Amino acid sequence: MKWLSPERLTRADITEKSDVWSFGILLYEMITLGSPPYPDLEPSQMPSKRQKNYRMERPALCGPLLFEIMTNCWQWEAPLRPCFTDVMKQLQKASAQADGQTPLTAADTLSWKEYLHVAGIAS
Repeated sequence: MKWLSPERLTRADITEKSDVWSFGILLYEMITLGSPPYPDLEPSQMPSKRQKNYRMERPALCGPLLFEIMTNCWQWEAPLRPCFTDVMKQLQKASAQADGQTPLTAADTLSWKEYLHVAGIAS
């Protein structure tokens, strides 16, 4: 549930825009070196928080340009999300402006069981 776009939660058809939402979640996982999305929420809290337009906070090592790309991917209304071509252009722009000096370090490690729970895959 934590990776699905709002329209996918209502069983609507899969579109490029629903995939863009999930891609934004993937970017979050990449910048946090595999942390599960929405780490501060229990899976049972997801539906009500998502309906209130809740978004994850910017990860510590995520620059503002990359976080802006993520939040653009997480627009509640699918038509407001960028297409993948625009996401690629935004990523190229952010890459050109990145300093390349900030090393990524993993957050506190989770056991596999803890990860599955936080990710909402297992109870």
